[in-house]
Amino acid sequence: MTIKPFFDKIVEWRENGATERDIAKRLDIAWSTFKKYKSSNEEFSAILKKGEILMIQKLRGALMKKAMGYQYIETKKIYKRNDIHKASEIEHKRGFYIRIKH
Repeated sequence: MTIKPFFDKIVEWRENGATERDIAKRLDIAWSTFKKYKSSNEEFSAILKKGEILMIQKLRGALMKKAMGYQYIETKKIYKRNDIHKASEIEHKRGFYIRIKH
């Protein structure tokens, strides 16, 4: 089985948090075979590293967003017989809020 056609999927899986063991299972290959292929194939090793870097960037972004806080407005529309009966907007604020005692 050649895994080169799966390189794009492997990057995507790794970026979304799949471990190397998860990827081996999805490719239906033994863990020992996966490790041998990784150590002997530089291109495959680079693909795994690329996915890991993308995952770390995604996690850092999410952590910064959570730490700094963010806002968004949610609009809810209620339809009644194909007409908008009622529309409402709700403002949400998310993030860590720390109380400092004086």
